[in-house]
Amino acid sequence: MTKSELAKSMQQVYGGPLIKLARIADMVGDSNTQRVKRKYLTGLKQINGRYFIPEVAERIIEKMQVS
Repeated sequence: MTKSELAKSMQQVYGGPLIKLARIADMVGDSNTQRVKRKYLTGLKQINGRYFIPEVAERIIEKMQVS
């Protein structure tokens, strides 16, 4: 799966360009939101507690390739 495919899918499922931390945690299968924040979201900007889906998708793809 590419970054753009993941971002498009996430936008369709979550209904827009922004996503909450809890939904990201659900998506990656980790209920510990602080761990998810450290692993996937460090350095990403947030707007009112929501993250920009294309940036999140890019980070998830990066972490999948490293693991």
